[in-house]
Amino acid sequence: MTSEEERLYLAELCLEAARWRVDRDDPCCALELEVRDRLRRLSGIETTDAEGTIHGDPVVNPVLTDEDYRALEAARLNEHLASPKKVDEVRKAWEQRRVRCSENGKLVWRDRELCHQEPMFPGNPLSKKFKWVYDGPRDSE
Repeated sequence: MTSEEERLYLAELCLEAARWRVDRDDPCCALELEVRDRLRRLSGIETTDAEGTIHGDPVVNPVLTDEDYRALEAARLNEHLASPKKVDEVRKAWEQRRVRCSENGKLVWRDRELCHQEPMFPGNPLSKKFKWVYDGPRDSE
């Protein structure tokens, strides 16, 4: 943007900001309102009505009624009641990727890709039992 284009842009911005009517109690200045209006228009939110009147920001913090508080509490309770299911799903997904191996007499969880299966009773051909054996480096005691 050249300096001439920038001057034209700033002049247009100031002229549009002068159109705003600011209440005495409103902490926003006209320039800030114009910039917010332009940002909303860039996001696709219409800021003028059929007569061309410019509307300011919607209420950011509406006053909550008793019904609103009850609805929020009900939503929190539902989320709390659903949380054990989420915990179980996460735990099961974690366990599906890992297996239990015995190392130095202790059972430890290892990644399934780092382990292999060995028959628990290699001398008995009818036995279908197996154990997981860790292939990677051992933890030092």
